[in-house]
Order: sequence, then C-alpha cells, then structure tokens
Amino acid sequence: MEKKMRAKIKSSIRHIINKFFSYKYSPEMFFSVEHFYKDYQGHRNDYTCAKYTGYSIKDCTTIRRILYQNNLLGNYFFSPNTGPWEFMREEIHYRIRNLSTASVILEVGPGEHPVFPPELYPNWHMCDPNYDGASINFKQFSWASQKYLPERSSTASWDTMADILITLHGQCDLVFGCHSYEHTFKPITALRQAHRLLRPGGWLAMFVPDGFSEDPNLHDPTHTLYIVPGMMEDFFAAAGGFTPPIIEPFRPNADLLILAQKEQ
Repeated sequence: MEKKMRAKIKSSIRHIINKFFSYKYSPEMFFSVEHFYKDYQGHRNDYTCAKYTGYSIKDCTTIRRILYQNNLLGNYFFSPNTGPWEFMREEIHYRIRNLSTASVILEVGPGEHPVFPPELYPNWHMCDPNYDGASINFKQFSWASQKYLPERSSTASWDTMADILITLHGQCDLVFGCHSYEHTFKPITALRQAHRLLRPGGWLAMFVPDGFSEDPNLHDPTHTLYIVPGMMEDFFAAAGGFTPPIIEPFRPNADLLILAQKEQ
C-alpha cells in the first residue's frame, strides 16, 4: 500500500511539474523543440537544439524531457511501455502491399520477439549469428529457447546469410531485420547477401537506431554502425541491384525505417 501511495504521489508531482512548465513554455517553443528532435538531420542534442531554435540549453533540456515523458519522442512513441513489434509489422504491411502471411520471409536477428511471428507466417525463416540450435545467446542472455523450428532456423549473420542459406537463394519476398543490421561488420556485403536471397521485386526492410540521436537508450557497445540516411544511400549505391532506398524516421529520435526493392 505504501509503495502504491508513493507511486501515486510521484505521479501527482510529475503532473504538477509538467503543468507548471506548460505555462512557462509557449506552444511554439514545444513545437520548435519537437520539430528539431524529429526532423533535424545532424547530431541531435540540447546544445545543437539551442543553436537551431534560439532557446537556451536549459529550455531545450526541459522541453525535451517533457516530450519524452509524454511519449512524443523516443522508444514509446506509439504506446507507453509497449514494444514496437506490432507497429513495425503494421508499417511494413502498409508499405509492401503484396506482402501476406504466405510470403517467404527471412528475419535476421529476431531475438525473443520476432516482428513476423512464425505462428502467423508459415514460410518464415530466421537466422542469427548467436543461434546455437535451440536458443539465441547474446549479452549473457539466452533468448527464445526452443521457440523456433530448427529446420527454419540457421546460425548466420547479415554478413554470411546467403552463403549459408543456399536453398533460399532468389526465394525471399522479404529480408527483414529489426535493430540487427547495426551489428554487421560488413554493411555493403550484408546488402549484397540480402540481394542474393531476394526474388526479383522482393524487398529488404530494416529498422535501425537513428545515428543522429543521442538518446542513451540507443547506444550499445556491440553496435558497429551509427546509421544515418546519407550513409545508407552510399551503401546501397555501392552494393548495387536495388532501387533507391526509402529512409525515413519511424519512432522520432529513436529509429529509422529503411526499405529497398530488388530490381526486377
């Protein structure tokens, strides 16, 4: 009971603080700072925000914190304390209209929560460099124990998947990764590997952390890339075989959606 009371008091205090700041800062200030963190194509931090908006660093810091608390930026943009997987799946289906539950999908690095659940997608396959035949072992965690069918699961990375998944060459309607591509050591090779697995007209789709964001939730020592749009355009141009990629923010100041179609 005491714990619930403390939580209620804390929530009430936060509401009062937010209400106070809402009076202190005009709607125009909130809009300007929100626009900066959603759209600015450069490193986004409170110092750069102050230069871009003309407000003080303190004002940018406070408004940014309020925007995060109200889920207008960051990982919980779509729903508080909820994983993004369902929203990602919905977005991919919206973008790739001919994708269906019967499509052949390879999901790279699905972890514990695949965006395309294999129970809904019978032609789903997965690969992960940390898969041991039963579980995915990463960062001292063991994920998805016995969750995925062995015959549809492989030990392979973005850099090696086409070399290993010979039977899927030219068969995939979609090669997909959710916050996994940023772990590759060979980003151009990875795109070429995906190209070999896709059928003509098939799609490569990825969600990756926004490399311009300084949100600490996105920083991970196992990331080999901090991805920004110009970088990915160069990677696709070097890889060849794809239409020009679509690169757009997904969750503001959190991640990017990248889509490219294999040329027919």
